[in-house]
Order: sequence, then structure tokens, then C-alpha cells
Amino acid sequence: MLAIVAPYFGTLPAHTQLWLNSLAANPQVTWLLYTDDRTAWDYPGNVRVTYCTLDDLSERFQRKFDFEIALPGIRKLGDYKPLYGYLFEEELAGYLAWGHVDVGDVIYGDISKFITPERIEAYDRLGRLGHMTIYRNTPENNRRFMAESGAGFEYREVFSNPDFMNFEEVAPGSIDEIWRHNGWTTGEIDADVADLRAYSWDFRISRGYGTEHHEILDNRGLVFEWDDGDLWGHELDPRGEVASREYLYVHFKRRKMPMAQGVDQRRYLIAPEGFLPAPVSVDAACLKRLGKRRFPDPMWMAAKKAGLKRRFGR
Repeated sequence: MLAIVAPYFGTLPAHTQLWLNSLAANPQVTWLLYTDDRTAWDYPGNVRVTYCTLDDLSERFQRKFDFEIALPGIRKLGDYKPLYGYLFEEELAGYLAWGHVDVGDVIYGDISKFITPERIEAYDRLGRLGHMTIYRNTPENNRRFMAESGAGFEYREVFSNPDFMNFEEVAPGSIDEIWRHNGWTTGEIDADVADLRAYSWDFRISRGYGTEHHEILDNRGLVFEWDDGDLWGHELDPRGEVASREYLYVHFKRRKMPMAQGVDQRRYLIAPEGFLPAPVSVDAACLKRLGKRRFPDPMWMAAKKAGLKRRFGR
């Protein structure tokens, strides 16, 4: 039904087996991983690995265009995500839909509960962000990146420019502006995704796109539990009691997520300090301990320091 194209270059993170296990728990999805990391992971049967370099992909992409493209590094690869239906047309033949995702900072729940054939048929695409967008797999849909965006420039300028232009998401001339300018339909999956704020130690879910309707939820004690293919978020409600709901995936945004000793790969917690063994039950005391806020917040301090370094060059 669905194929996900997932290039990744460099060393895959230490928790990659947990990511692969979450792919294995979604056998209805085929994952096409293009990578130069030859670590002997236990790859499940629904993951097709192609070993290659970024230069190999660049040469392959170039054959699809009549102008010279730019792909100088992995950051620029993000701009190409909405083109995968066109660039990998042969591999994607026969699938109802295809998608692009992030690799190193996501764990999936049961995708079939949220991405159904009925939803795919109802929309031209599902989602609007780089860490997951799904497109109906039709020749017309796969070439819509070539359409007008209303921004005064077009795709040739994006893909001949070596700078990253956030074409995958919401930016001037991006795929989202092309979609909205032409009135094509998008089904939202934002409410089913735990897209975590990058600048706070405790887990808080970020909603919206750029500055558009953007909000940070006031989650308290938020911790996730992966249980044999299902992904649950547990937090404290205003009364201090545990409130739980199921998610499509959790995106922990480039955080360093160490894996503690004794983690059972069939069931574990995803907490601010990393991947942890799961208790018999996730109660309020557990959430208060693992999900508490820190003052000063080390994530916020690190972000401020990096911002000052970029601004003043030291």
C-alpha cells in the first residue's frame, strides 16, 4: 500500500535497532533505505537497503533533469524530499502512496491506525512537514513540484541553488506554497504526531507550521511508551492523574537519546533522558520523576548559546 523513501548518510544513531523494530511492526509499509552506513543491523523484511553515497544519489537525480542540479551535502537533500515520487518512480511503481520521513530521530507506532487507504484516496497528500508527508502515487501528483507557487521563482531555481531552501515544508516557493497556490488537497496528521519542541528538556509537543498557527502545548510529565508496535503518550492532567493517548510517531528532533542498560526492545519508555526500561505500569509517580522540568533548562541554554555563536561568529 505505502512505500517510504528514507535516505540517510553518515553513521546511524545507536538506537537504530529500536527504529528498525518500529518499522518491522508496520509490515504493510515498505521502507526504502539508501545509506552508506554498513553496520550489521537486524534489518526486517519490509526494509530494502541500498548501499550508496550521497554522490551516487546526486548522479541519479541529475539524470532526471535537463539543468545542472546542486546537492552539495545532506542538509540540501531535505529540499529533494517532495520529489521522491518522481526521482524513485521505478521503485515506487505499484504502491498506492509514497512518503518521505526523517530517520535518526523518530519512533513509529501503528501507522495503519492513522494512514489508511481511505485517507490516502481522499487527499492528494497527508501531512506538511519533513519528518512525514505522504503523497498519492500518481504521475500527475509526483510532478506537481514543477508547478507555480506564486512566489516569483520556480523549481529550477531551488534545485540549482546549493543553499537549503526548506522546499520540503513551509517557506517561500516551497512545496506547501505550490500545493496551496493550486488548490490541491492536504489531509492533516498534525494532531496524531508528537513533534517535540527542540528547546526544552521536558517533552512538550509543538503544533503548527513555522509561524502559522504555531503553539507549544503545556504538556506535564510527558513520557512515551512503545509497546510491541503501539506508541502511547502518557502525561499528567490538571488533576495530577495519568492521561494517555496513542500516537502515529514521536519526533524527538535531533536530541541525544542514549539507551539505558536493560531496555527490553519489545517494550520501553522514551523519556527526556533517553530510552529506558518500562515499569509494569506507567503511573503518576513515574511521570513526575521522568518528565519533570529543569531549571535552568539545558536544552534552552544550549540553543541560546548556539544562536549567539552563529550571530557573532564565535
